[in-house]
Amino acid sequence: MKTAIKYFFIWLGWTIVGVLLMLFPAMILGFAITGGHAGELFDNPWTFSLIMIGAQLMPLYMFWRAKYANFGIDKNLNSLILYLWIALATVGTMIFNGIMESYLPFAEMEMEDLEFLEIMMKNPIGIISVCILAPIGEEAVFRGAIERTLLDRGWKPWLAILVSTIFFAVAHGNFTQGTSTIVAGALLGWVYYRTRNLWPCIFIHAVNNTLATAGGFIPEEAVVETSLSVDLAWLAGAIALIAFAIYQFNKMTEYHLQEILAEQQLLAKQQAEAEQQAFYEMNRISESHPVPPPFPKIEQDDDTTHPED
Repeated sequence: MKTAIKYFFIWLGWTIVGVLLMLFPAMILGFAITGGHAGELFDNPWTFSLIMIGAQLMPLYMFWRAKYANFGIDKNLNSLILYLWIALATVGTMIFNGIMESYLPFAEMEMEDLEFLEIMMKNPIGIISVCILAPIGEEAVFRGAIERTLLDRGWKPWLAILVSTIFFAVAHGNFTQGTSTIVAGALLGWVYYRTRNLWPCIFIHAVNNTLATAGGFIPEEAVVETSLSVDLAWLAGAIALIAFAIYQFNKMTEYHLQEILAEQQLLAKQQAEAEQQAFYEMNRISESHPVPPPFPKIEQDDDTTHPED
């Protein structure tokens, strides 16, 4: 758990560093675009987009350089059908989250505070940041580093998924987004547990963010309010879609998962044998080279004689 917390704060620290590094160039560009009007500086999508690029790139680079996450490609997972099922599960989670968010208290107020994200997602650099860099960077941290570490240390899968999902939700910084990311994070965590590979998770995250970005281009007058009964029907359909897609995904990854678990058991056995061998070797050395007993303590006589003057 300490390692998971360490990874989270490493990610947070380098995210702040990335923001600070890009803040000055972003402000210069913002002043150039707005003609030096300070009041319009942070209403400019280019300013926020460049800052977000720094916030995504810096921790991603550091986690890649430190090899906290593995970006290797598994040829056994290169199946279009596999990615189709997880894409359908992603759509189901988005429908589920969208309906649930509409009933959350303070949701509208919190989303108004995040209007800069909607502005940024209509900017080319912002779209790259949200749809490409964020999925790669966040999956490297929350699945590739945190969840992987917990699984490798023998945590129960559901507990490792739960912990990584909580960190994932906290990272989004507000109640509404944090609540919706719990469902998405659980799906991402499950997919990583079954595959031990980041690219299916990155794909899910990218699909989610891309569809959310595309939804930002829908005019408000085209959005229709629905009744509770209709929402419940959509919720039931979303849950059924998620369940069916995950069922098909589990069938396709069962053999792959068994190989992973067998490999983990083999590694654990080899580690236990190595530790046992090291213990026997230490005992053998200690028996062949016994430690000599300590020298007896020589007690001095208190009746010391002094030469006469």
